[in-house]
Amino acid sequence: MTTVKGFMVDMDKIRQRYPNDDPDTWVGSILRCLPRDAFSYVAAADVNGEMTLVLVLNAGDDEEYLRRTLKIPDNESFRQAIQLFLTPGVWPTHE
Repeated sequence: MTTVKGFMVDMDKIRQRYPNDDPDTWVGSILRCLPRDAFSYVAAADVNGEMTLVLVLNAGDDEEYLRRTLKIPDNESFRQAIQLFLTPGVWPTHE
């Protein structure tokens, strides 16, 4: 099973920040404000049984290695987005 390491777009955080909006409407804006070189690609991962959008830093079969090497990118915009909209972690892909 392939596992991805990165940052999920956390719909609960978006709902908390914008309680009167559909969180799906904010995903595009969030992605556009992030530096493209801060992640490798976007994928769907299984987060607690739900397919969730993840900004992938790395992928592989060794989940423990991915967990040990998870680091926050050194970029202020990305750090702010993590506090407001993203959650770091390691998750299985949908494959």
